[in-house]
Amino acid sequence: MIRLSRRLRHAALPALFALSSTASAALPTLASSPFDSDTEGWTFLNDARYFAWSPRDGNPDGHIHGTDIANDQTWYYVAPEAFRGNKLAALNGTLSYDMLQDRATGQYDAADVILIGNGVALVWEFDYNPAETWTHFSVTLNPSAGWRVGDPLGDHATDDDFHTVLSDLSALYIRGEYRNLTGFDNSGLDNVVLLAGVVPEPAPVALLLGGMALIGVAARRLR
Repeated sequence: MIRLSRRLRHAALPALFALSSTASAALPTLASSPFDSDTEGWTFLNDARYFAWSPRDGNPDGHIHGTDIANDQTWYYVAPEAFRGNKLAALNGTLSYDMLQDRATGQYDAADVILIGNGVALVWEFDYNPAETWTHFSVTLNPSAGWRVGDPLGDHATDDDFHTVLSDLSALYIRGEYRNLTGFDNSGLDNVVLLAGVVPEPAPVALLLGGMALIGVAARRLR
């Protein structure tokens, strides 16, 4: 009976391995902007000028960039349609991007990422700012990450807030300005990626359940 029990456990290993492999597989990309050939529909909000695409000096290849006008507004990169709409699949997923500044002096803190949907704004502020070389940023899209409602000092976001916003995401803003000194403030943006959250796939789950069922049947026959 002990030998049979071991065989049954070994028989279940392929199903368990299949489930583990699926869970660790790359998550689906919901939207991305590598900026290899143009601006890909990105625009800007507030006091920027010289907004453009450059075919070089990105991370790697092309990127988009803009210059602050310095009139006491914080300007943002604005995501195109590919990043908007029903993005509930992004819950528990990630938003990531690369950014650089031409100067890293005199930087100030503010909302770095803003998600707007159904009249609700979710705000995220990183605990570091871009350097003069390409700096990677990534944030998980769920309440436990520390998102706020309305502004960086607002109420903590809830599951309901995320469902409200992601079910009809109307705007995604990424901060482009970081210096509060008088004068021009240049930034670049590259490799914006929105990944889906973890979604169990039915085939490996069914395989695992089937293996466990066979173990149960064999165990009953031994009684």
